[in-house]
Amino acid sequence: MRALIHIAQNGQKAPVTARTLTRAEYIAIDFAYKTLRQLTQAGFLKRRTGPHGGFTLSQKPRQITLLDVLEAIQGPLAVRKCLLDYSTCPRRLSCTVSSKLEEFQNTSVKLLKNITLTEVTESKPQPHHRKQTKARIQGGNNL
Repeated sequence: MRALIHIAQNGQKAPVTARTLTRAEYIAIDFAYKTLRQLTQAGFLKRRTGPHGGFTLSQKPRQITLLDVLEAIQGPLAVRKCLLDYSTCPRRLSCTVSSKLEEFQNTSVKLLKNITLTEVTESKPQPHHRKQTKARIQGGNNL
């Protein structure tokens, strides 16, 4: 995702090279090449070779959704409806957990389908609450 965001923010004037991307985003070069290949094969990026080569978006950022990118990289987003085998579970017709997991799946897909690369590139990073997290790790009470 960071690769797409960087290219969306910096690739309008000239293609972004893999090396530039890895330095700017602190991504390992092997991982960057693999990810860039996947994003190109999925149709999100165009690759130009040669001395002025690199990667650019092949679509407008508003046309690329988080769901599209996640599914291109890791396959369909799926939450198992049952921790057992749903087809053989004796409680499948009355299971309240299964229906909630299915609801979570549908809500997650809908949310990710409605977040575009444009929104991600324009949003501001949220501050981390390190003190609160550190206290929880150390067993502190945050009540």
